[in-house]
Amino acid sequence: MSDEATSGDAASILMVDDNAVNLQVLTGMLIQSGWQPRPVTSARLGLQAAHNQPPDLILLDVNMPEISGYEFCVRLKADARLAEIPVIFVSALGETLDKVRGFEVGGVDYITKPFQIDEVRARVTAHLELRRQRREAQSSYEKLRESERLRDSLVQMIVHDLRSPLSAVCSYLEIFAAEAKEKLGAQTQADVASAMHAARSMARMINGILDVSKMEARMMKLEVCECDLVRVIGQSLDDFESLVGARQIDFEHPTPPAVVLADEEIVARIVQNLLANALRLTPSGGKIRVGIVIEAEHTRVFVTDTGPGIAADFHRKIFDKFAQVDTRTSARNQTTGLGLAFCKLAVEAHGGHIGVDSQEGNGSTFWFTLPSRAAPSDG
Repeated sequence: MSDEATSGDAASILMVDDNAVNLQVLTGMLIQSGWQPRPVTSARLGLQAAHNQPPDLILLDVNMPEISGYEFCVRLKADARLAEIPVIFVSALGETLDKVRGFEVGGVDYITKPFQIDEVRARVTAHLELRRQRREAQSSYEKLRESERLRDSLVQMIVHDLRSPLSAVCSYLEIFAAEAKEKLGAQTQADVASAMHAARSMARMINGILDVSKMEARMMKLEVCECDLVRVIGQSLDDFESLVGARQIDFEHPTPPAVVLADEEIVARIVQNLLANALRLTPSGGKIRVGIVIEAEHTRVFVTDTGPGIAADFHRKIFDKFAQVDTRTSARNQTTGLGLAFCKLAVEAHGGHIGVDSQEGNGSTFWFTLPSRAAPSDG
């Protein structure tokens, strides 16, 4: 981007042509149009001028001694600082192959000599406007990204500071419930249990936010070992036993151990997130199936619920951070939308894949795969 463009003055246009008459005609047109012409008579001088002061646009001849216009464009585009400058070829070579070659080396337009002043003016105007719009879009994108970084930093700071006092609340509630159990009535005991459940849910949300941020920043290192999925999933099911209620959970798994190379703790959390999601969506009396399928190169884990199902349009969105998918039960089952985002990042960090198969009204099957014997990358 030239200094003129950034300061709001006339656009700087570099003209590279060994024909002095062409340069004179183009210079007059550019001045009349309010632009700043910078004529040079060789590709070598043009490259030097572009490096010394990048223009907003280049009008470039093809047939020049020593360095052709095509080679000029290739060298220009190889420089990251100059690569985005639009190049319009202005050449007597009018064959289709000549024009195709111009676009292949990075030109944005091709004008055939003898050129018409009005045509050149119109095309220069159009490409200057396109570049202005691209710069504005890039600037807006960078500002948005910076705003997102600041927001994420603020959220992480607040959430991190909340973790310690919330851990204290959980601990004191557990001590209170244990010491005062015989002195409390049934309703009060139920209220304390509800408070403990809510506090633990908040703690899981906080850990989810922090863990997703670590995964996104690749700061969560995987502790890889031989992990038996049958044992890991079985332990997770035991941990959720008190939450099953009137639902039924069936665990289908192969007889031999289903061993993958993975971080056992992270895999357990993936399974727990999918189980929690299935329990949240499956009504009382419903059935949940959990299974392991050993395939040729991957081991597949699935969790099937008998909930309301998910429309096809949301199958990808549901794994996005903070995503909320409308279902018939969503109004009474709101979540942060971080559990499935964590699952996606964690599975992909292991070199696996995750997805959902679902139709509205027919329940959902969430699944993920892990390489059976291939070592995962660090998270």
